[in-house]
Amino acid sequence: MDILYDGESSVNPTANSFIQINHERRFYRNVYGGGEINISHLCNLTVNSDNLTNLSCESSMSPPCCASQKNWPALLTVIVIVLTIAGNILVIMAVSLEKKLQNATNYFLMSLAIADMLLGFFVMPVSMLTILYGYEWPLPRKLCAIWIYLDVLFSTASIMHLCAISLDRYIAIRNPIHHSRFNSRTKAFAKIIAVWTISVGISMPIPVFGLQDDSKVFKKDICLLADENFVLVGSFVAFFIPLTIMVVTYFLTIKSLQKEAMLCVNDIGPKTKFASFSFLPQSSLSSEKLFQRSLNRDMGTSGRRTMQSISNEQKASKVLGIVFFLFVVMWCPFFITNVMAVICKESCKEEVIGGLLNVFVWIGYLSSAVNPLVYTLFNKTYRSAFSRYIQCRYKEEKKPFQLILVNTIPALAYDSSQLQLAQMKSLKKEAKMMAKDYSTVTIGTHHLDGTSKGSIVSGNEKESRDHDMNRNAALNSSLLRISVKIMALKQVSSNKCFEGFQKVFEHDSAELKCKMKFGIYLPPKAETGKCPVLYWLSGGCNIEGEDESWDFGTGAGFYVDATEDPWKTNYRMYSYIKDELPKLINANFPTDPDRMSIFGHSMGGHGALILTLKNPGKYKSVSAFAPICNPIQCQWGKKALGGYLGPDASKWEAYDATQLVKSYLGPRLDILIDQGKDDQFLSAGQLLPDNFIAACTERKVPVVFRLQQASCFCRPWLLDSCL
Repeated sequence: MDILYDGESSVNPTANSFIQINHERRFYRNVYGGGEINISHLCNLTVNSDNLTNLSCESSMSPPCCASQKNWPALLTVIVIVLTIAGNILVIMAVSLEKKLQNATNYFLMSLAIADMLLGFFVMPVSMLTILYGYEWPLPRKLCAIWIYLDVLFSTASIMHLCAISLDRYIAIRNPIHHSRFNSRTKAFAKIIAVWTISVGISMPIPVFGLQDDSKVFKKDICLLADENFVLVGSFVAFFIPLTIMVVTYFLTIKSLQKEAMLCVNDIGPKTKFASFSFLPQSSLSSEKLFQRSLNRDMGTSGRRTMQSISNEQKASKVLGIVFFLFVVMWCPFFITNVMAVICKESCKEEVIGGLLNVFVWIGYLSSAVNPLVYTLFNKTYRSAFSRYIQCRYKEEKKPFQLILVNTIPALAYDSSQLQLAQMKSLKKEAKMMAKDYSTVTIGTHHLDGTSKGSIVSGNEKESRDHDMNRNAALNSSLLRISVKIMALKQVSSNKCFEGFQKVFEHDSAELKCKMKFGIYLPPKAETGKCPVLYWLSGGCNIEGEDESWDFGTGAGFYVDATEDPWKTNYRMYSYIKDELPKLINANFPTDPDRMSIFGHSMGGHGALILTLKNPGKYKSVSAFAPICNPIQCQWGKKALGGYLGPDASKWEAYDATQLVKSYLGPRLDILIDQGKDDQFLSAGQLLPDNFIAACTERKVPVVFRLQQASCFCRPWLLDSCL
């Protein structure tokens, strides 16, 4: 270390062969807290005439020039550096690899992690090095301005990111429809680039002026910002103003969420114990204004969410609030002290201010290390990802589906005039014979058909009759299951898939009077117990005349029970999906009929919606890809429903989801609709999801509408092909 001496020397007259120098007024930087301490009269340097040097200490306090000791502050800074770099690398990996985390807010957090990681790589190690050298600059002087520039850049970027996150979330709460329209990945990255551009602009004057005049970045051989004007202006522009915006918008966000929660609770009536919320961000929808008016009328001008949605927002705000709070608490002392040093000047003790700044800057650095810890504590996805990465498992192990997935498949290709009905008639006859046999079985003195033979043995006659009727109903249910089993399943194929089996079966359908096929995925759990069931609707009947019109043909049939020729004999897809297929599945596979859900695409999505709405409580949830939501108002629907049901439009309403939801009375629904904004049939007015959402809003039926990029057709097509 380069030591400058500023003291008086005296010559010992009794020892002319030696020169003794007493260092009376020397200061050095204190490695334990910054500032300067006086080491006057601590060391005596004795030099003899043969250039031999003797160094002795007179005090119990040993400065670095006298003794070797453990540098605990430097050791602590090493821990902070390692935590900062490692933790933020984990955050970057998590957002990059985990699809669940790939949204606008987490992209901001990833960019924030990049800033913190770079701070740990390029700034903190040099700062630690200055501690080891008594805070004097140990590197080439030209690098000082670059180091300060990087320090200011990454620290400014951190608070700018938090400020941007706070603003973005506030806009999302206040105007969700507008925000969702401009919240794509591209828009998020554009905002992040803007944040970095502002940060670079604020910090750029440092290398520009510091490289030309190093007096602006040096003070007594210590590398620091010596330009008081820049310190003052930079502190306000880079910290206090963004801090004010961040805090104000955060509290406004919390207030808005609380207000929405109260309004949602107040709107819940005694009969309807749920509210609805949905996004409708595509401006090309035919009646967005109508939907917006309905949404504003029934849910408030800000767009109100379900309580679950509000709860999720509050949880996310809580995590971000902790991040904001820690950042403010850890950086405020440094910037306040920095401004005080400029304002008070000579009235403040330089040693005290210097010592405080040396401590506070590392407390500020510590904020870059704690963010990953906050995410780990409060976010399950981050926690799971970090745990896997530490074990060098970078891809999540895909757990096999633990549900039975049933996929309807177009029937075998032959027309209705050639249907082989002899086997079906035989099955029906056999079922009737079994029913006759069961109807003559007696319990006590009562027939199960409800008629009495002989006297009542005991008990009240009404109670006994009710008891017998219940027994009769139970036996009829068992009989139905037995008759379904009679319809033998023929396995067409079987393939190992996701540790389970994907099988295809065919059977003779009593409802459709033709052969039908279905695909079924049986998970590993099906070998040991019952599993929930998910029905995927696709395909039609391949009956006579279907191929004459592509929008009213094979694979494009609506899920109705036809009443018009030539469809009425075979086309009873509604009853097939509602009754026959589930009973067949439940009778032959280890299903849990109390946990059943349904989904589909286009006409299949239409079928999923109407089956759920016409049978309250039958399905736990329903989802649809680009469904035909209001068929009585589109050309597809009018053509198909007119063909299946006849010209009486009043009969069509029984198969229109928008009409059905208006009169829905049943348990709470979970409805999800995914729609591709580039879907040509959406812009052609064939799907009309806005009509359905407006009806749900009016009825306060919860629905989640997600407008996706491009078209949703590819995913259902893949399912149709593989299942």
